[in-house]
Amino acid sequence: MSLRGDDPAHDAHDCQLRWSLYERIRRLAASYRGREKSDGSYIGNPYDAPGPSMKVVSGSASVPMAREVPRIFESVRPGSVSDGFWHYYKVETENAVINPQEQMVRFVSDIRDFLQPTGCALSVGCGFGIQEILLSFLCPDLKIVGVDILDDKRTETKIRSMKVIANQVRADRVEPLLADGGRLPFREASFDCVFAIDSLSHADYMREDRDLEASQSLLLAEMSRLVRPGGHLAVVDNSSMSPRNVMRKSGTSCHPVNPFYLGTVLERLGHDDVRILPYYDLTGRMDLRARIAKIFLKRSNALGILLAPLFMLSARKRAESS
Repeated sequence: MSLRGDDPAHDAHDCQLRWSLYERIRRLAASYRGREKSDGSYIGNPYDAPGPSMKVVSGSASVPMAREVPRIFESVRPGSVSDGFWHYYKVETENAVINPQEQMVRFVSDIRDFLQPTGCALSVGCGFGIQEILLSFLCPDLKIVGVDILDDKRTETKIRSMKVIANQVRADRVEPLLADGGRLPFREASFDCVFAIDSLSHADYMREDRDLEASQSLLLAEMSRLVRPGGHLAVVDNSSMSPRNVMRKSGTSCHPVNPFYLGTVLERLGHDDVRILPYYDLTGRMDLRARIAKIFLKRSNALGILLAPLFMLSARKRAESS
């Protein structure tokens, strides 16, 4: 089915010349808050305030851990996983103590706070599964099935490595699986939460005969099929709204994602309560550019959407859409 023909995001294109980019972003942001006009104020609300808010990570506040989080890179036995695992995370096996886990725990903790997932969750495009493993330790009531896509030639190696890592760190509530992202092997309404972390920006890998937006729509439709009524579908990815997002990933074709386009597609698929949270981790940065970015990010949601390199999106599946 086509999700693009009369898409409001495309219909609005005719009047873009009359709006400044900043004003267009303000109006789009307001539409996801049920308001006609955005005053840009909620970006400065505390992160635990109800409703959508801007998340700017600028400190290393302690994160309550449901279970002691293992030191994954130090726990994995050399030679037990593919060399691609160490290369992907830029970690030397001889010096595994120097690794990105602190930043990853901070990131996954913020995903947990945003989604507050419980029950059974499906992660689409899990790769080596480190974020899913960390999330399972941070959420005591969550079981996670991690699926990676068949079309990627390296996926089988990633899933095999994920199984080894999960076993070595005793992540017993994580189940890795290799599957076709366009035809996931689960019954309808099988999961309380279905999410994709840094996956939709690779969606054009799914089908050679489809463009990026068509592939994203296909994957979203399949994810939506698996969400139980009242459950949530979530996307965490690189934002195409941010000028910072020049994607350079070795050997891949990675494209930032438009969160407002995703929101429109999800509404058509029977979801409501769409929340979009710009995300920027500036922890430990005291340079002038970072200080200026923090000031602008806290001023308004429009600026946050324009500047933040990442976004978190969540949408609830309506009961009547089942």
